[in-house]
Amino acid sequence: MVFETTEDYEKLLSRYSKLPQQLSQIQILMEEGVRQGIVNHAISMVSIVYE
Repeated sequence: MVFETTEDYEKLLSRYSKLPQQLSQIQILMEEGVRQGIVNHAISMVSIVYE
């Protein structure tokens, strides 16, 4: 993403301001998946770090 104007930065900040709500929604969906037994395999949840 290239930032050339003040408006570009304002749009980014607007997206950042919505992040807490998005994370909350993701958490709710994940908790519902756990309740229903719909979860990812453990191996797919492991982070791989490449050095």
